[in-house]
Amino acid sequence: MQNARTRQNMLTKPAGSLGRLEELSIQLAGITGKSIPVIKDKVIITMAGDHGVVTEGVSAYPQEVTPQMVSNFLAGGAAINVLARHIGARVVIIDMGIAIDVPESDGLIVKKVAYGTANMSKGPAMTRAQAEESIQSGIEIALAEISRGADIIGTGDMGIGNTTPSAAIACLLTKKHPKEIAGRGTDVDDEGLNRKISAIERALDVNKPNANDGLDVLAKVGGFEIGGLAGVMLGAASKNVPVMVDFGEHEPPNSIEALFMQHLRPGDIFTHTYSYGPKVRETVVDENGKVKPFVFKAQQRGIVFDVGHGGGAFSWRQAVPAVQQGFLPNVISTDLHSQSMNGGMKDMSNVMSKFLALGLSLQDVILRSTWNPSQVIKHTELGNLDVGADADIAVFSLRKGDFGFLDIRNAVLKGTQKLEAELTIRAGKIVWDLNGIAGQPWQNELKK
Repeated sequence: MQNARTRQNMLTKPAGSLGRLEELSIQLAGITGKSIPVIKDKVIITMAGDHGVVTEGVSAYPQEVTPQMVSNFLAGGAAINVLARHIGARVVIIDMGIAIDVPESDGLIVKKVAYGTANMSKGPAMTRAQAEESIQSGIEIALAEISRGADIIGTGDMGIGNTTPSAAIACLLTKKHPKEIAGRGTDVDDEGLNRKISAIERALDVNKPNANDGLDVLAKVGGFEIGGLAGVMLGAASKNVPVMVDFGEHEPPNSIEALFMQHLRPGDIFTHTYSYGPKVRETVVDENGKVKPFVFKAQQRGIVFDVGHGGGAFSWRQAVPAVQQGFLPNVISTDLHSQSMNGGMKDMSNVMSKFLALGLSLQDVILRSTWNPSQVIKHTELGNLDVGADADIAVFSLRKGDFGFLDIRNAVLKGTQKLEAELTIRAGKIVWDLNGIAGQPWQNELKK
C-alpha cells in the first residue's frame, strides 16, 4: 500500500484531487498485493431470499415482489444491470431462499436453503445447520467465480423485508436500540416503521442471539442471502491468504513437482526449502547437484520459497548448489524450539550469517529476513521503519573473522562474517541488550 501511495503522489495531478478514489485505489493495492492492480473481470453477485418476518407488516410490498424483481434482474432490466453494464461487470443471480421457485434461467444459480426463513420475531429465523449451509454456498459461489477469472467482486441482495433482519443484526453488534437503527426500508409509513421496530425488539428478546457467535446471530435473526453474502466475502478473502506447506516426510517421497505446479497457488509458501532426506522427502536439488528445472518454474509462477531452518530441515548439500545456481530463498526464517537452538540453527542472526557465507550481500539478507516476509504474509505494516510504524528495530554488529556454520548434519561451511544481535527494540521498548549499549554507567546509581 505504501508503494501505491507513493505512486499516487508522483502522478501529474494535485495531491488528493481525486478524493475518495485515491484511497480506494490504495486499498485495492493492499487487497491484491500489487502496487498497480489490474482489474479485468468484474462480477456483481446478487443473492435473493425471503423472510418470514414480513408477516409482521414490516414492508410496504408483499413477498411476491421478490421473485418478480429476480426475474427483472435476469432480464437485464433492473438498476443493477444498468450500472453493471456501465462498468463492464457481469451480474450473477443466486436464489438462496426465495419463497417460491423462479422459472429456470441460464443466468440463475439455485442454492435454495429453504423457501424463506421463519418469522424471527417468534423464534429463530433458521437452524444453525442452515446458517452454515448458506455461508458455505456463498464461499462456493465466490471461489467458482474467481476460478473463472473474476478479480473483483461486488455484492448485492434482494428480498422483501430484508432490512428488518439486517437492522436486527446491526442493533446487536452496535448495541444500539432498534429505534436508532431501523429505517423505512421500502418507504413504509410511520405505522409500518413502528411495526418494524417492534418486530426487531421481539426478535432480539425472544432469541437472545450471542453477539460473539456470528453463526448464532445469523441463525436467530439473519437471512439466507445475508449468510450467502458473508460466505462470498469469506471466499473472496481466502484467495488472498497464503498457505504455508511443510510437506513433511513420506515413504516413498511425495512429489514436490505436483505440489508446486498443480496444488500451490502464486503467493503460497513452501517451507524447509533446503531440507535433505531423499528417502522420505523429494529435494529441490537432485543427486547430481542440479536444481530441478520445475523448481525455477515454480518460483517464477509465484510460489514463495522459505528457508524455515529448524532442527532437521537445512542441509548444505542442498543450499550451496542451489544458491550457486541462482535459486535463492524468497524468505529467510527459522523454527523456534530447543532442538533447533541447540543445534545447527541456533538463532535468526546465525541463519542470516549463513546466507552471508553463501555469498548474499548484507542488504539482500536483511531484505529476505524483513520486508519480503511482511509482503508474503500480507502485513506490509511490518518489516519497515515508515513514519507511524511500530518501532521494531534490531541492531547487529557485523563481526569479521574465521567462522564455521553447521547444518543439521554437523557439516560445516566456513565464512568470514557473522551477525551478532546487540540490541532489540519491540514497539519502542528495549527487550534485548547484549552489551549494555542502552544502559548507564553503574556509578550513576551513586548520584541518585
